Amino acid sequence: MKSTAKIKSAKVPLVTRCIFWEPSKPHTPLDREHIWGKWLKPYIRANANEHRLREEETGKPGTLSKIRITRRTGEPLLSKLKIVCKACNSGWMSKIQNAAKPFLLPLIQGRKATFGLEAQRAIAAWCTMATMTGDYLSHDDTAVAISQEERDWLRDNETTPRNWKIWIGHYTGRKGRWTHFVVPILEAKDVPDSVIDGIAQPNTQTTTFVIGNLFVHVISGDPDTISRWIWPAGSPLTLKLVQIVPAKESIVVWPPIGLTDFEIELISTAFERVIDGASRSLTGLRLV
Repeated sequence: MKSTAKIKSAKVPLVTRCIFWEPSKPHTPLDREHIWGKWLKPYIRANANEHRLREEETGKPGTLSKIRITRRTGEPLLSKLKIVCKACNSGWMSKIQNAAKPFLLPLIQGRKATFGLEAQRAIAAWCTMATMTGDYLSHDDTAVAISQEERDWLRDNETTPRNWKIWIGHYTGRKGRWTHFVVPILEAKDVPDSVIDGIAQPNTQTTTFVIGNLFVHVISGDPDTISRWIWPAGSPLTLKLVQIVPAKESIVVWPPIGLTDFEIELISTAFERVIDGASRSLTGLRLV
């Protein structure tokens, strides 16, 4: 039986080594770089003078949620983070970015395109890398939900880990989006070992972001939970979202029917709402 465990927010020291660091290799200095590449800057709607980090702890049904909101300046997608080393940044990460860029640009610019499995894998690898680096935007290691094993998999294989699902869509709204939600989903028997002084490390996350006309929704973590997560049959969203991990179509004709701001709000918070209703105790972390 799965259960959720309470997370107590606790700030820890900033990242001191590359999040993709391989212990068997020499440690190299960290690079302070745009987390998704400077080449994306013209396509990000930099209309946010500030963004909010919203932490919410929800207890048993009938109890009030504890909410803390931290305001920060600037657009989160244009942030620079010092979390990866120069060797990774200019090596395999650059390789993933360069492989995906020719396929990403038509989607970001909203142009017509047709792409197959190779392109889907390249786009998915880039989305995975963006999600993994974005996992650190909270500046709080206790809120990092993606495991070192998953980051190692991306580094070593340059493909998305198996316990992930990724959807993309054609965004026709005006606001842009970045939402990140994390939660621990544990076997009941593991809860005592995973909770120390009220702190449980999250292991499941959803990330939603918009760059230009490209909408991306990612979910990863607990394998049983992820494998069962599907959009309801007959939902209009099934016509608007293209699942690229695991890939459902060998050939994708772009663009699909456009997504509105209201629809991406529904998609980005769907998993959170389900967890909210099913859990006795959880904490969500959202950056909006």
